[in-house]
Amino acid sequence: MTVYCQYAFQLQPDMQVERILTQFAIEHFDGRQAVKIDEYQYGVDNGMNDLRAVIKEERQLITFCCRYAKDVARTESMVLAFAKAHDLVVITI
Repeated sequence: MTVYCQYAFQLQPDMQVERILTQFAIEHFDGRQAVKIDEYQYGVDNGMNDLRAVIKEERQLITFCCRYAKDVARTESMVLAFAKAHDLVVITI
Protein backbone atom coordinates (compact mmCIF):
# COMPACT_ATOMS: atom_id res chain seq x y z
CA MET A 1 0.00 0.00 0.00
CA THR A 2 1.38 3.40 -0.91
CA VAL A 3 0.78 6.46 1.24
CA TYR A 4 1.22 10.11 0.30
CA CYS A 5 2.97 12.46 2.71
CA GLN A 6 0.91 15.38 3.92
CA TYR A 7 3.58 17.91 2.86
CA ALA A 8 4.44 18.88 -0.70
CA PHE A 9 6.69 21.42 -2.40
CA GLN A 10 4.85 24.18 -4.23
CA LEU A 11 6.08 24.42 -7.83
CA GLN A 12 7.45 27.84 -8.75
CA PRO A 13 7.76 29.21 -12.31
CA ASP A 14 11.57 29.14 -12.29
CA MET A 15 11.93 25.87 -10.34
CA GLN A 16 14.18 23.24 -11.88
CA VAL A 17 12.38 20.15 -10.65
CA GLU A 18 15.00 17.55 -11.51
CA ARG A 19 17.77 19.65 -9.95
CA ILE A 20 15.78 20.12 -6.72
CA LEU A 21 14.92 16.43 -6.50
CA THR A 22 18.51 15.42 -7.23
CA GLN A 23 19.67 17.66 -4.38
CA PHE A 24 17.05 16.04 -2.12
CA ALA A 25 18.31 12.57 -3.12
CA ILE A 26 21.92 13.58 -2.44
CA GLU A 27 21.27 15.18 0.94
CA HIS A 28 18.85 12.64 2.40
CA PHE A 29 19.67 9.32 0.70
CA ASP A 30 23.32 9.62 -0.35
CA GLY A 31 22.10 9.27 -3.93
CA ARG A 32 23.81 10.59 -7.03
CA GLN A 33 20.68 11.89 -8.70
CA ALA A 34 16.91 11.72 -8.89
CA VAL A 35 15.88 9.09 -11.43
CA LYS A 36 13.07 9.96 -13.80
CA ILE A 37 10.62 7.06 -13.88
CA ASP A 38 8.08 8.61 -16.20
CA GLU A 39 6.78 12.05 -17.10
CA TYR A 40 5.53 12.72 -13.56
CA GLN A 41 7.54 10.49 -11.21
CA TYR A 42 11.10 10.44 -9.87
CA GLY A 43 12.87 7.92 -7.70
CA VAL A 44 14.68 9.89 -5.02
CA ASP A 45 15.79 7.25 -2.51
CA ASN A 46 18.95 5.92 -4.15
CA GLY A 47 17.36 2.87 -5.76
CA MET A 48 15.45 1.53 -2.76
CA ASN A 49 12.14 2.22 -4.57
CA ASP A 50 10.40 3.05 -1.28
CA LEU A 51 9.87 6.76 -1.99
CA ARG A 52 8.83 8.59 -5.12
CA ALA A 53 8.43 12.24 -5.88
CA VAL A 54 5.26 12.71 -7.92
CA ILE A 55 4.69 15.88 -9.92
CA LYS A 56 1.08 17.05 -9.78
CA GLU A 57 1.13 19.75 -12.47
CA GLU A 58 -2.60 20.42 -12.21
CA ARG A 59 -2.08 21.45 -8.57
CA GLN A 60 1.44 22.86 -9.06
CA LEU A 61 2.94 20.46 -6.49
CA ILE A 62 5.77 18.03 -5.97
CA THR A 63 4.28 15.38 -3.70
CA PHE A 64 5.98 12.42 -2.03
CA CYS A 65 4.62 8.88 -1.99
CA CYS A 66 5.96 6.23 0.40
CA ARG A 67 5.66 2.52 -0.26
CA TYR A 68 5.23 1.84 3.46
CA ALA A 69 3.12 3.83 5.95
CA LYS A 70 5.87 3.45 8.56
CA ASP A 71 8.13 5.72 6.43
CA VAL A 72 5.73 8.66 6.16
CA ALA A 73 6.71 10.53 9.35
CA ARG A 74 10.43 10.23 8.60
CA THR A 75 9.90 11.35 5.00
CA GLU A 76 7.80 14.32 6.10
CA SER A 77 10.62 15.39 8.43
CA MET A 78 13.05 15.23 5.51
CA VAL A 79 10.72 17.21 3.25
CA LEU A 80 10.32 19.96 5.86
CA ALA A 81 14.04 20.14 6.64
CA PHE A 82 14.97 20.25 2.95
CA ALA A 83 12.39 22.95 2.23
CA LYS A 84 13.69 25.09 5.08
CA ALA A 85 17.32 24.68 4.00
CA HIS A 86 16.52 25.58 0.38
CA ASP A 87 13.81 28.21 0.86
CA LEU A 88 11.09 26.12 -0.79
CA VAL A 89 7.39 26.68 -0.20
CA VAL A 90 5.70 23.73 1.51
CA ILE A 91 1.97 23.23 1.62
CA THR A 92 -0.18 20.67 3.43
CA ILE A 93 -2.21 18.43 1.15
